[in-house]
Amino acid sequence: MVSTANNWSSASLCNALLNERPKRKDRFSLKEKCDSLTEYIKRLKPVIRWFQELEGSYLLEHEKLQNSLQVSELQRSEMDLLLKNKEEELNSIIAELRKNYALYKRNLQKKNWIRWLQWILSPEREMLN
Repeated sequence: MVSTANNWSSASLCNALLNERPKRKDRFSLKEKCDSLTEYIKRLKPVIRWFQELEGSYLLEHEKLQNSLQVSELQRSEMDLLLKNKEEELNSIIAELRKNYALYKRNLQKKNWIRWLQWILSPEREMLN
C-alpha cells in the first residue's frame, strides 16, 4: 500500500503539475519548448508512478474484497443447507410428536371409557343408590 506521506506529496505534486502553465520567454524557440517539456515530463513521471502504485493497491484491495465476498457467499450457502436440514429434522420430529400425541390421546380415551364402564357396571355403584 502507498504510504500516507507519499500520497500527500504525490497528490499535491499532481495538482501543482496540472495547474502549471508553460513558461516560455520566446514563443518560437524550439529548444526552450523542448527543455520545458523535458523538465515537465521528468516531474510527471513520479506522479504517474504514484498513480500506478495507487491503482495496484486498489486492485489488491478489490481482489481481497472479492475473495472475502466469495467466502461469505460460500458460508451463507452452507448455512442455508444446514438450516434446511435442521428444518426437515424438526418437521419430522413434530410429525412424530403429533402422531404420538394422537395415540396417547386415543389410549387415554379408551382407558377413561373403560373406567367409566367399570364404574357404571360396578356393584358398589348400585349399592350407593
